[in-house]
Amino acid sequence: MFAVCLFQSNSSGRANAAGSGNTGAPGDASSTCITCHGNNPNIVVDLSIEATNADGVTVTQYEPEATYTFKVILDPQMGTPSAYGFQMLSLNAPLDMNGDAINSWVNASTNANIVEISATNRTYVEHSNPSASNEFTVDWVAPSEGAGVVTFYACGNGVNFNGSTSGDNADCATFVFEEAVVSSTQNLASAIEFSIAPNPARDFLQLTSNISNASIYQVEIYSLSGQLMRRQSNELATGEQTTRLPIENLVGGIYIIRVSNGQESANLKFVKL
Repeated sequence: MFAVCLFQSNSSGRANAAGSGNTGAPGDASSTCITCHGNNPNIVVDLSIEATNADGVTVTQYEPEATYTFKVILDPQMGTPSAYGFQMLSLNAPLDMNGDAINSWVNASTNANIVEISATNRTYVEHSNPSASNEFTVDWVAPSEGAGVVTFYACGNGVNFNGSTSGDNADCATFVFEEAVVSSTQNLASAIEFSIAPNPARDFLQLTSNISNASIYQVEIYSLSGQLMRRQSNELATGEQTTRLPIENLVGGIYIIRVSNGQESANLKFVKL
């Protein structure tokens, strides 16, 4: 049991000490901090993930290639832990779906390390040693335009240093970072333009394209949480044309259409009535 713990023999971080990811992300080990440290009812910690932009404003969407500061907070809801630890990973995929790691971490706080596991091509941010502070920060550079949803996975614990894991508790959380949508009409390149109507819509959308070079495009609809709701392929000819997209099976809310030809992509937001 001790082999899966962030403290004890892994006090310098799970990735650093054992070359393992335990964030609860797809592709990581099945165990997390909760496996060993989640058993003390007298200590309760609540883990949260926050992102702020260069102006210090909390955000839930990213601009391509911009830098954001991520903060992991382990808030003690009950009891008084003596120290804290955590591990975090980001994947270029919707929530609970596997994808490539976005390994663009820089400028970790003094109580955190950035650790690469070459065997899995995943880079983690984690505590450098048991931390008296319950907050950890690190900067993260967003991917290029068209990358789409990035999901962050983090687990952490609060411990009392009683010589075993019996006095500890732990928590895990996720953070879905959407690529910012500039408008409902967006150029993928100088040779192509898409727009949608009506917006809001009830039963269907009309996707209007104006293309100089014919190609096959993937048209995907995502919820704001990053869940893929619909996907279809369309062979679009040159010139202006309209493609009908049925949406009657979607529940009311805000959605994002992603249109991609494998080299370029655009996100188009709409409201389903």
